[in-house]
Amino acid sequence: MFFPDVHTHFLTENSYAILNANSSINSFHSRGIHPWQVDDNYTSRLNKLESELQHSHCVALGEIGLDKMCSVDFELQQKVFIQQIELSEKYKMPIIIHCVRASNELFQIKKELKPSQKWIWHGFNKVNLLNQTLANEIIPSFGEVVLINKSIQNEVINLDSNLFLLETDTSTFSIEAIYKEVSELRNQSLETIQNEQLTNFERIFTKRYY
Repeated sequence: MFFPDVHTHFLTENSYAILNANSSINSFHSRGIHPWQVDDNYTSRLNKLESELQHSHCVALGEIGLDKMCSVDFELQQKVFIQQIELSEKYKMPIIIHCVRASNELFQIKKELKPSQKWIWHGFNKVNLLNQTLANEIIPSFGEVVLINKSIQNEVINLDSNLFLLETDTSTFSIEAIYKEVSELRNQSLETIQNEQLTNFERIFTKRYY
């Protein structure tokens, strides 16, 4: 059985998982400069990243984004984020976003740049930001939060199937457990959830299905 997993930090036998990788590997993966890792050496790192994005198994750019809780200069974070968005557009790759207490800036950048590629907000857990996120055509990706957060569960029940993704991130819960919970919440068969998520994957990660 297949369980599309948009974002994981663990290399598994799941051929429908996208690994957040530290190096180019022959499993489907994403590459990017995380906001925690931004430094003054960003120019050379961006050049290296551009080369890595051309690897045959690299299907997304990420995780990248903005984080006001880390010590990295926020203006520099924004600069590097924007340059990575430009790479996303150049290579026609969706981006996987890390965003902490910077939603206003994230939405503003999206409005200003008007990117054509899909944006995915991974580890989404802010019910109060869901409507704005969807209005800005950013796709929320839910992980173990659907197992424990009643507010998120209530939203997942009613969301259109093409408006969200599922992931494990760094969770010890399996992707199967997350799918089973969503299946029960939405009163749909597990197979239906799997097929809906696969349809989303095929639509978003075009390089994966080229």
